[in-house]
Amino acid sequence: MNEGEIAYPARIRRDKEGFWQVRFRDLPDALTDGATEAEARTEAADCLAEALAARIVAGEEIPAPSPLLPDEYLFVPDTTLALKAALHSVRLGRGITVAEMARRIGVDHKEARRMLDPAHPTKASTLEHALARLDIVVMVSFHDASKATHILRAPRKGKAAGGSDTPPRIATLSVDDQVGARLILTWNDGWRARVDLSDMIARHEILSPLGKPETFARAAIIGRGTGVGWPGEIDLSAQSLRALAEEQQSTASAAPRPLTRRASP
Repeated sequence: MNEGEIAYPARIRRDKEGFWQVRFRDLPDALTDGATEAEARTEAADCLAEALAARIVAGEEIPAPSPLLPDEYLFVPDTTLALKAALHSVRLGRGITVAEMARRIGVDHKEARRMLDPAHPTKASTLEHALARLDIVVMVSFHDASKATHILRAPRKGKAAGGSDTPPRIATLSVDDQVGARLILTWNDGWRARVDLSDMIARHEILSPLGKPETFARAAIIGRGTGVGWPGEIDLSAQSLRALAEEQQSTASAAPRPLTRRASP
């Protein structure tokens, strides 16, 4: 794992039996589920912690997290585990033993092993100091999720998009072959709208195959209306598409209209 944020994206999908499955793209062994989507998110956080801890204990490399994609949740381990994962990754990346790491940070071998032990309650300040001795600067970042666009966020308490008490589902789908990468969708509450995906496709490399009209035209409803899918395991949830459609419609209605002049008599 290279320097950067220790935050991992995961996809949450409902299976045929009604359970919500969680998969981390960067950690194939980190699999869990929940009876509800909220429970699945809670289980996902624990699952991520266990996957990172297992790699530290086994002395294995921790994969770098991939960029967050549409329809994914972002999960972050607790501060202590994140710092231990960083220390572990720096040690492996520089090819040094625990004994050599202990020498460089100025502690004995036993203390160095405790710093790398996920089960040991090492203070965050102690780990930050150790990383500083290895010329690693720890930075704190925070993000306003309310200002994020084209990202499926954890559902807010209350009603779902469109004012419904249940998550939106897609009832009908057609491809608008007149302009770019646009879908014409109808949701289960009867709301119908065009959704322009061209900007999303340009932003995310994994969606680049949809830039080909022949591939985009193969859009189909999946998961009994819970999303839209394309060949190559590319799919977007009904909820994120609804949010994007509402955002685009709101932007279009707020755009200034060109002034017109009446013809002189």
